[in-house]
Formats: sequence, C-alpha cells, structure tokens
Amino acid sequence: MTEERPDKVAEKRPGLSEDQQNVLRVVCYYDVFNHPLTAEEILMNSVLTCTLAETQKQISELVMTGILREKDGYYMLNETSEDSVIRRKEGEERHRQAQDRIKHYSNRIAGFPFVRGVCVSGSYSKGVLKETDDYDYFIITASKRLWLCRSLLRGYKKFFLKQSEKYFCMNYFLEEGNLEVPDHNLFVATEVRTLVPAFNLDLYTTFQKSNEWVNVFLPNRSLYTVVLLPETPVFRWKRRWEAILNGPFGHWLELRLFNFMNRRRRKKFSHFSEEEFNLNMRTQQGAEKHHPGGTQQRVLSEYARRLHRYGISV
Repeated sequence: MTEERPDKVAEKRPGLSEDQQNVLRVVCYYDVFNHPLTAEEILMNSVLTCTLAETQKQISELVMTGILREKDGYYMLNETSEDSVIRRKEGEERHRQAQDRIKHYSNRIAGFPFVRGVCVSGSYSKGVLKETDDYDYFIITASKRLWLCRSLLRGYKKFFLKQSEKYFCMNYFLEEGNLEVPDHNLFVATEVRTLVPAFNLDLYTTFQKSNEWVNVFLPNRSLYTVVLLPETPVFRWKRRWEAILNGPFGHWLELRLFNFMNRRRRKKFSHFSEEEFNLNMRTQQGAEKHHPGGTQQRVLSEYARRLHRYGISV
C-alpha cells in the first residue's frame, strides 16, 4: 500500500501556516475520540519539527482565531464541548486505578504457552479509561503457534472469566517471525506507536523497529524503555505444555484450528468483501485481528470529515 505523508497539503486554508495545519491534524484526529490534548501531546503526535515553545505559539494563534479552544491546559476544536476535559480527567483517574489490574492480567496472559510478548492497547495506551472500556491486549506469539495460543487464551476467558471478560480482551495477535503490520495509515500508526509494553521489552522494541513506516506519521513519538512487568515471571507449567505441543501433534492442531476459524469467520462475515474481511477480521497463519465493527474505517472517515471543514487534506 502506498504511504501518503500526513503533512502533504493539497489545498491550504488561507491564513493557516503549514505548522498550524499540522497542529489541527492532530487535534482533529483525537477529536474523533472526544479526547482533548496538551501542547506536549500535540507535538508528540504530530510531524512538526519545531520546539515545544514554537508549537505552543502555533496553538495560541489557533486559539486566537477561534479554531481551537483551551481549558485547564487542554486544547480542542472550538465546537467541542469543554465537558470533554472533565471526561478526560475522569478517564485519567480510572487509568491510574486500573494499573494493578492491568499488570495482573498481563502477567496471566504472559503465562500461557507460546505467548512471547504482551502489550496493552486501546484506551489504556492513550492514558485514559472510560467506565465501559475493555482492557485490550496486543499479543505476540511463537512462530507457527498463533492459533493454538489464541485458542488457549480464548478458552480460558470463556470458561473461567465470565464475570471479568472486559479485563481480558485480546484484539490482535502476531507471530514473532511476522511482525510488520500491513495497514499503513494514521490509525494503525497511532495504535502501533502507543502500545504499552507489559512483557518482553526486547520483543516490543523489535516489533517497533519492524514497523518503522510509523515514523512517516509519528516521527516525534518515542518508544517505551520499561515494561509494566519489570521482572520476568517464571512459568514452569508453560514450558511443560510448550514441550508437549511443539511436536507433530502441535503442528497438526495449529493447522486445524486455523482452518476451522477461517471457515467459520468467512461464513459469519460473508457480507464483507475480501478487502473488508482482511482489514477487519484478518485471519492468517501469522496474524489475527478481530475488529468486526470496522473501527479503522470509521475513525479515518470521521478524521477526514473534520479536516475537510478547514480545507486541509488528509
């Protein structure tokens, strides 16, 4: 897929500099999630090459023109309610309160056979949590054991976490030998670069280096240097099960599970085109994604609609 730089401007709004347009791009994107930003966050999530002080100057000018508004150090589009700041602060408090639970379930996931890396995604990775938000995880598995690993985790969630399913949502799996995410756009770049590593910092770093295309969209976003689980847990039973399932039986079971899920999903989501299926319900031997609601397309469409108001191209 051809990558299009987010700072490419086809039609400039009169009176807005390129830096101001890049500020607006960031604010418009996060406005889709009703998520106001600080000046530091705007710089971190932009393609701006200026300093924080220069970024603040561009933001202040946009506030003076009535395009942006400010409340308690957070910036949003002028038409966005200031209640979004209150909701963000409440979300930040829930984020703080959730840390122990996130660590607990990250540790539990890391203990399953063939799990090689665990990252936290979704709202938590953006520093907030709503009351209704799930706890989302991005999981890297051993090569040629993704579907076996996924099935064990899904089975555990279904039969043992009936009252706690929201804390154990796994929405993306990749194998350690297949780390590049194929969808190159702002939504995916944001999800990739904001992942919070919970287990196996080295693999998280390797994953990020395998997706350097993200730097086209988020050159100012730095990587994490610590994990949520600083000490590597010891999983004796994990090693035993891996020894059992690493042989011919494990190969047979991996293929059977993949074929079963592929047939089941294609039947259930037969209304999807091949492109839509691969985008939302990726079912491959090296990758699995479960986004039946089409979140990526919806977010990018809403983002483009907001930019259009200001005569800015995607």
